[in-house]
Amino acid sequence: MIVKSKRPPQRVLTPQSCTPTQKSILNYVKPDNLDASPQPGCSRYSTPVEEVTVNMKPCVSCTRLTLEQVMAINSLASKKLLCYSGSFSKSVTHMIVATNAKGCVKDHTMKYVFAVAAGIWVLSFNWIEECLKRKCLVPEDPFEVKDVSGLPGPRLSRLALKRDLLKGFKVYAAKPFVSTTAEEVENVVTMLGGKIVSRLDDLLSRNGYIPLIITEARASQDFELYETWLETLRTVTVDLEWLSRSVGQYQLQNLRQFTLCSEDSICELGYPAVLTAEVTTSQSVTTIS
Repeated sequence: MIVKSKRPPQRVLTPQSCTPTQKSILNYVKPDNLDASPQPGCSRYSTPVEEVTVNMKPCVSCTRLTLEQVMAINSLASKKLLCYSGSFSKSVTHMIVATNAKGCVKDHTMKYVFAVAAGIWVLSFNWIEECLKRKCLVPEDPFEVKDVSGLPGPRLSRLALKRDLLKGFKVYAAKPFVSTTAEEVENVVTMLGGKIVSRLDDLLSRNGYIPLIITEARASQDFELYETWLETLRTVTVDLEWLSRSVGQYQLQNLRQFTLCSEDSICELGYPAVLTAEVTTSQSVTTIS
């Protein structure tokens, strides 16, 4: 039995066009007035802006926002336009991040990394402001952020048909970590198709996998240990930044920039050439904070 709510239907402003693979606010609404013959993968509306009834509410989380900005998100939640989550989970559909003047995320935080890995919307706070201004949910596209590098990593991940950026990798998360936990690192790897091993010895049996050890240099600068792993396991140890950069840009980064062991024999370890090419230009490293 359908129970009608006493609250009037929520409204969203819907764009005139969409793409088959795009996950947007339209995933959470049911159009009230559809043309009888919509185009494949895209609803055709009789007017550019239609009133629609919300069946599900988007779940919004945020990172590095001010208290005032978080209160603004809660204001939308109080109007029943969305729900708010203080932490990242599988139910989160939109991540609101702090951005610079160029629309790039200011910091690589684990919430940001998780959001890009999950392929959800990563938006600037301007989206929240526009929703408050119009008193309804608005399309996200104009507010989608770029990675700190200036590349559209969040968009590339969101539109990817498969979450397989790290497919073929066999990873050991070496403690300690200070800006995150080994469990969170493992979750990001598995979200993107990688395989986690619980013992270092498991890296010896490659079976077609690309072995990799990920740790955080500022937590433990035990470079002698990394050299030992290189010799005995024939596996490179990289800083956590390799993972955050690769995910943030949604593009695998060169291992050389982030390796914590000797590079002399890196080309002899069987890694794909794209991961071990000589670095010709210096690039700044953005830390997870």
